Amino acid sequence: MKRVQVLCNENRSYRAFMSSPREYEVMEGKSTLSLSLNQHTCLCNVWQLTGIPCRHAMRAILHEGLDPQSFVHEWYLVEKYKLAYGHSIKPIPDQDRWPATEHPTILPPVIKRGVGRPCRNRKRSDDEERKGTRSKTIKCGKYEDFGHNKATCKGGAT
Repeated sequence: MKRVQVLCNENRSYRAFMSSPREYEVMEGKSTLSLSLNQHTCLCNVWQLTGIPCRHAMRAILHEGLDPQSFVHEWYLVEKYKLAYGHSIKPIPDQDRWPATEHPTILPPVIKRGVGRPCRNRKRSDDEERKGTRSKTIKCGKYEDFGHNKATCKGGAT
């Protein structure tokens, strides 16, 4: 219920336009998203994934003057929660009482340490971008010459 309240307040800058009965186009800045109140779908897919209307759908629901909580999926009802967790869960016995199996015991892999100090930089994959490297050319800040810097400058090109 709190999430629905927050969504009702978040979408004040959106504008909803009815394209057909219970079908809307909602403008969010320069982008336009289409949604269906009949099928409980929105182009952003948040409504389909979570079961809670997204902010675009909430704008259309409020535009039509309907109750937003009636569009929340039944998963979130208290009755469904009680049905899911109403049965007792039997405890698992201690590991000593587990039945024996004929399958071999799976052991963790052997850790193989390399020789020398470990590498400080992580190994990057082939498709990953490499770290940038500095140029080898030094430029003087005083005379704008290459080959030395401002601290070692002796008054001109070296």
